[in-house]
Amino acid sequence: YLYYLLKGGEEGQRNEYLRHLNIGSGDRVLEISVGNGANIRFLRRDADYFGIDVSYGQLRRCRTLQKKYRLNIELFQAEAEYLPFCDEAFDTVFNVASINYFEDKKKAIDEMFRVAKPGASMMIADETEKAARAHNHLPVFRSYFSPSKNPIEAPVDLLPPNATDINLEEIRDGLYYCLQFRKS
Repeated sequence: YLYYLLKGGEEGQRNEYLRHLNIGSGDRVLEISVGNGANIRFLRRDADYFGIDVSYGQLRRCRTLQKKYRLNIELFQAEAEYLPFCDEAFDTVFNVASINYFEDKKKAIDEMFRVAKPGASMMIADETEKAARAHNHLPVFRSYFSPSKNPIEAPVDLLPPNATDINLEEIRDGLYYCLQFRKS
C-alpha cells in the first residue's frame, strides 16, 4: 500500500485499470481471483458482483471487506481454469494481478470467454516484466517470474478469435499492463 500512497492513493491507482470496465446498472460482473475484494469497493454499487478465488483465506478476507463496506458480492472458491458458471452468464469479466500465476493462462482466458455474454466488457491487468525485475529480489517473485521459466507479457496472443476491440496499454509507470477487449 506504500506504492498507492506515493502515487496518489489506492482509489486512483485502482481506477487506472477499473475505468476500462463498462459496468451498467444491474449488470452481472465476475472478478476472477477476487482476492480480498478491494477492486469491488471502487465499482458502481448497483451491479451484481461475483468473485472467485482459489484461496479460502482470500475469500475469508473478502467476506470481512464485504461486511465492512456492505458490498453486494457472491463468492465462490474455484480455479480460473474451471469456472463454476453457465455459459454467457456475465456482462463484465475481469482479472487483476493474478494471471501471471496461472498454470494454464489459455484455459483461464477461454473460461472467461465462455462465461461472458456476447458484447461483454473484459479486462486483464497484471505486472509487467519491468515490475518483475524491480521485485526480483523477493523470493516469491523470483520463483514465478524467472525469464527462462515464465516470460511476462500481456496475453494478447492467447485471446480467442472472437475477441474484439482489443486495446493494450501500460499503466502505473510501466509496472502493469491493462488489456481490454470484448467478446463478439
